[in-house]
Amino acid sequence: MPIALVSAALLVTELLATRSPPATLSLGLFLVLFVLLVPATWRWAARRQPSASRLALYALLCAALVALTTAVLPALWRFESYVAHPPAAVAILVLAAMAGWVLGRDIDLAEGLQSAHARGQALTRETEDARLLALRQHLDPHFLFNTLGAIAEWCREDPATAERALLELSAMLRTLFDGIRTPLWPLTREVEILLALQHLYTLRDDERYVLDAQLDALTGLGGGDVPELPPLVLLPLFENALKHGAPGAPLLLRLALDDESVRVSLWNAGAFAGRRAGGTGIETVERRLALAYGGAASLVVTAEEREGVAGTTTRVVLPRRAQVASAAPSRALEASV
Repeated sequence: MPIALVSAALLVTELLATRSPPATLSLGLFLVLFVLLVPATWRWAARRQPSASRLALYALLCAALVALTTAVLPALWRFESYVAHPPAAVAILVLAAMAGWVLGRDIDLAEGLQSAHARGQALTRETEDARLLALRQHLDPHFLFNTLGAIAEWCREDPATAERALLELSAMLRTLFDGIRTPLWPLTREVEILLALQHLYTLRDDERYVLDAQLDALTGLGGGDVPELPPLVLLPLFENALKHGAPGAPLLLRLALDDESVRVSLWNAGAFAGRRAGGTGIETVERRLALAYGGAASLVVTAEEREGVAGTTTRVVLPRRAQVASAAPSRALEASV
């Protein structure tokens, strides 16, 4: 619209001043060629690392258009322009070059904003999808059915244990649902749900699922000092270690904090033989870490022996601060939950 208004004003001025259709047509041709060629040429010339040769071609194009309008066409069609008067050619050239630069830059900025907006929307969708996927993965039907079956047996044999197990399962599920409704939550909440999951496993078999946790790094942290991270991001790794570790061998959970990072280490008995075909736990965590931290977080799974026992170590290093957009979950996500 601004370009159309300026062009219309110049054409009306030329027509009223000269009463010459060729002069008006010549100016109109200049304006059309300018809009089609000059901003696009500037964008090409300034792309990535501008070079002297590209900028020279841009200047040459502007000079050619001005020369065509102020000298060539007036000589061919025998008219004298008012707007594109030959003595004003230098000023017109500078104005054309500057206007092409401004228009080209604004087009790039507009496209950049649209692209950033689209990326932001895609990021929000992917973050929500990842939260929902995490929830679905940890509402393992076998785990739920086995736990509910055990609770049913305990109702007859040990009502107190059945009541405790039901309350703990309810609390864990409530925490899981809370996790998908927020982009970030405290590390203490994440650890809380890890311990709750392990405890539910031990209610079914306390000799198989043994945990050795070192969580001293969380002791004494105030509310503002507790790092935040994407909810449930450690849960797939912890659950893998629980389920695939050798029976009876302790699962080692180590947590360390410093001013810049959060370091989490999991070790379970059983040598790491590579990612399992069809497994999605590690890939889901990698995706969520990339969404939250870009390339600043790391996840490494290696085979590591401890005290002569072959095992698997999973190490996660996170910055103290995540950069997840604090968007509320979509209606579709809430409906699916």
